[in-house]
Amino acid sequence: MKKYEYFECKLANNLRVLHLPLPNTSSVYISLTGKVGRRAELGNEIGSAHFLEHLLFDGTAKRPTSFELSNFIEQYGGQMNGSTGTEMAKYWVKLLDKYTEEGFEYLSDIFFNSSLLEIDREKKIIAQEAKMKEDNKDDQLRRLTRSILYPNQAMGRTIFDETSNTLNMTKEVLVSYFNRVYVSQNFVLTIAGNIDRRKAISLAKKYFNQFQEGNEVIFEKANFKKQETVKIVHNNNLKQSKLSVNYRGYSFGSDEEQFVKLLNIILGQGLSSRLRNRIRNDLHLAYSIKSRANHASDCGFLSIDASTDESNIQKALDEIFKTISKLLENGITDEELVRAKNKLLSAILFNLENMQYYAEYFTNQLLLKGKIENLDKRFNKIQSASKKDLMRVANYIFSGSPKIVLLTKNLKKIDLNYKI
Repeated sequence: MKKYEYFECKLANNLRVLHLPLPNTSSVYISLTGKVGRRAELGNEIGSAHFLEHLLFDGTAKRPTSFELSNFIEQYGGQMNGSTGTEMAKYWVKLLDKYTEEGFEYLSDIFFNSSLLEIDREKKIIAQEAKMKEDNKDDQLRRLTRSILYPNQAMGRTIFDETSNTLNMTKEVLVSYFNRVYVSQNFVLTIAGNIDRRKAISLAKKYFNQFQEGNEVIFEKANFKKQETVKIVHNNNLKQSKLSVNYRGYSFGSDEEQFVKLLNIILGQGLSSRLRNRIRNDLHLAYSIKSRANHASDCGFLSIDASTDESNIQKALDEIFKTISKLLENGITDEELVRAKNKLLSAILFNLENMQYYAEYFTNQLLLKGKIENLDKRFNKIQSASKKDLMRVANYIFSGSPKIVLLTKNLKKIDLNYKI
């Protein structure tokens, strides 16, 4: 198997630097990823993480407008973007290797020289972004689900929960948030692609030695809702209803993470999964039925999502519960375990061929867990997983109460006919 090399070090200011050499490529990917997502916000800062991510692309002293910033990168054929999630915010740029230093200069410029002036404009843009995500019903379902699973806390907060606070956002709050959490201890600078270690570290020092030190963000403990819950949201414009059935899970980097991923493949991920075979192929109740394993730094959950006609919702829900019960009662087969292992190993290796995924794979481990797990160790853990391992996590996951979210037109009630 191909060897994946990485090198990590710290600058004098405690900024972690991760170098991932890929000499057979013609590009370089540079990212700053920080533990500065929504879970880093204090009560008076709600919305700051996402708002600040927008503002950093709006202009600097050297390039006063968002157009000038974008034009600087695109004149070299480069790409750049940012994103804000529950736990992390990320800023990245990708260019041909001959323009590597321009990428470093760009990221350094937006981080340390942003004017933070376009606050009124970004209020309007973020409001439009929220409406766009609400129009995407799968997106809306996922965000509603998170709010149900982790109520009244940062872990469950989404862009939909920030609207009122975003409208009242001030520069003082944003600057305070920036100064508190945008410190070297909360970030990893990742350099991947066709660049040697000496040059990568040299450019890291040149452009990011000015990163200020501070206190590392410590997330408040996430509290997963224990009670059985049904949330029905009505929407007259739906062609199909959207159903999500959710259970507790395991955290990112836990010993059980790979077992959950294998179980998820057997249950509802892929064309040969149990849920797809039963609900789509046998009963023709839905076109789309799948499960997802979600992992955060200290918690996780497993979701089963289906899109179907409103008249099929109760039948689909009953069959989901029956499929889970059958799995717990009869276990999994040797064939299913082998197929799940092959699928998971292939998915990891296929994804590692994508430079951005490759960089994130190593970066997220270093940022959230403080260390990188050797790939051979991870693969060995997957290969050695037993049916007993998978059934242990299955019994833990499904012994909890289900949390159900339904987007639909008219249906007022669903029956939870489950015995697990």
